[in-house]
Formats: sequence, structure tokens, C-alpha cells
Amino acid sequence: INRIFKHLIIFYDITYLSTIFFFRIYKKVLIKYLNKFITIYINNILIYSNNTTEYKLYIQLVLKKLQIVRL
Repeated sequence: INRIFKHLIIFYDITYLSTIFFFRIYKKVLIKYLNKFITIYINNILIYSNNTTEYKLYIQLVLKKLQIVRL
């Protein structure tokens, strides 16, 4: 039982650290758009808009920015 418990703790730590790592990178790269039309939640980028046209534009902006930094 101890082996399984230790494994789960290690797995959790790795997951937690990678989540924080990605959150910080996303935030640094996308700071210009943060709270204007994106929100970063854990390791997800949430894009929001009032209409479809803006939404598509925002997706393109975010993807281009991520592509520039090779994410």
C-alpha cells in the first residue's frame, strides 16, 4: 500500500508543477489579452466574446501568439 500511496503523491506533484509551469508561461505570453478576451484556468486558455466574428479573430490572435513562442 505504501508504494501505491507514494506513487500517487509523486504523480500529483508532477501534475501540479506542470500546471503551474504552463499557467505562468501562458500568462506571460498572453498578458496583453488577459481579462480582455481570455482567461487562463489551470492549463486551459478560455477565449470569450460577444459575437462569432470577434471570437474567430481572438482565436487567431491567441494561436498566432502561441505559435510565435512555439507553444
